[in-house]
Amino acid sequence: MKDFNSIKNQILKELNSKKLSDVLPSIIDFAQRAGNIMLKQLCVNELYGYDADVELPEYRKIPVILYD
Repeated sequence: MKDFNSIKNQILKELNSKKLSDVLPSIIDFAQRAGNIMLKQLCVNELYGYDADVELPEYRKIPVILYD
């Protein structure tokens, strides 16, 4: 198995040349191996969509001003 630094460096290289959606599976794998469940879940949510019962992060919310 590759060490974490080489995996991380490979992911960073891929982020510079590929779409994020193509790299997210590698990040999910890295987060799983590192035991970072929060990062893994964030990437899974971004790649496959958020469940209805999960609160969206602020950057996914679109502010709307209602005029009456």
